[in-house]
Amino acid sequence: MVFLGLKTFAQKGIFILYMSLWIGFGLLNQLAKTQHIEFNGATAVLLQSILKIVLSTYLFIRQDGPPKRLLAQAAEHRRVFLLYAIPASLYAAYDILSYVNLRRLDPPTYFLLLQLRLAVTAIVHQFAFRTRLNRNQWIAVVATTMGCAIKTIGDSTNSTTTAAVGGNDNTNNPTSNAGVYGLVLVQILCSTIGGVYNELLLKNQSAIPLNLQNIFMYCNSILSLFVILACGLTGQQTLGEAIQWSNFKIMFHPTVFAMVLIMSCVGVVTSLFLKLLDSVRKAIASALELVVLPVFTALLFRIPIMLNLVCAVAMVSSGVYLYSVPVGETTALPATGNDKTSNNDDDVEDEMDAERGRDGYVGTPSSSSSGGKNSSLSMRTRTSRIFPASSGDESEGDSSCN
Repeated sequence: MVFLGLKTFAQKGIFILYMSLWIGFGLLNQLAKTQHIEFNGATAVLLQSILKIVLSTYLFIRQDGPPKRLLAQAAEHRRVFLLYAIPASLYAAYDILSYVNLRRLDPPTYFLLLQLRLAVTAIVHQFAFRTRLNRNQWIAVVATTMGCAIKTIGDSTNSTTTAAVGGNDNTNNPTSNAGVYGLVLVQILCSTIGGVYNELLLKNQSAIPLNLQNIFMYCNSILSLFVILACGLTGQQTLGEAIQWSNFKIMFHPTVFAMVLIMSCVGVVTSLFLKLLDSVRKAIASALELVVLPVFTALLFRIPIMLNLVCAVAMVSSGVYLYSVPVGETTALPATGNDKTSNNDDDVEDEMDAERGRDGYVGTPSSSSSGGKNSSLSMRTRTSRIFPASSGDESEGDSSCN
């Protein structure tokens, strides 16, 4: 059994790094709450995108070539640049909607609804890549989603604190407005479709350097953010507020700037994650982060560990284990007389034995050397039935039969 199918060192490393960055971001966010730091969410997203471009450009120069080559390849692959406008717009919409929905919903309800993201990702990923999750993987997806839901529902019984994002107070009263829940659904779809589409581009455009594709993504992210803010789609946040110096100034507070740096690194790590793994395991990593982060928060900030967190950890751990177990290991049963597969194998074996008898491969007893030859010929005949010989091997097969 391989943990979540992570077979290579690179896959394991990128999975751990992705989770570690998000946990670090969550711990810094909790620290910002205790320090009562408020900042503009749109400004944070804009600064993150700028730093992502700078980081990706630096990596391209170090790994792929000089700036002249960067410009040449960017001009050559301008069609791919336009394709990246789709996931970039979806990601930008997701980032903005996260602040909008947190203002209109109480945090427990918001994060509970957001747990549907894993199941939606699995469905979208199957449709896009024309693959199917096996039985264990679907059970794992459901178990992990339920574990995250248990953790979130339990949090609703505790006192909620004002989040240190967006610079606005969150309403703590649940709302039954269907439009608000519809916005959360739109946010989930933006995240899942954007992630799967980004994965498709990374894997189908493998000839283009990864760092160049990241530059395409983040340039489009900034353009999309400007359009969203200029059109007033975020409600209270505007383009003018996002680019105000007073909002940029707070970004350089040590705690906030550390959060921005981590999120800039998350962007580059995410592209590697999608290239080496897939969107479903990325969603599982996010689910693991959701239940692991409170444990570290409890240890560092002396927040009590509640029963719901223990149950959530157990459910998510079970889901991760099931996702790692191949179906064959859990459904293997002793062969019975009614086993159709065994009967079919026996019929094929009998047919091969009869043919070998007709062709003279099995007959009167012979010496050990002759027996070895007959065994070799028998194996060759059997192999040729399963894997037909190529044109280059036909002469050898014919001479053996003769």
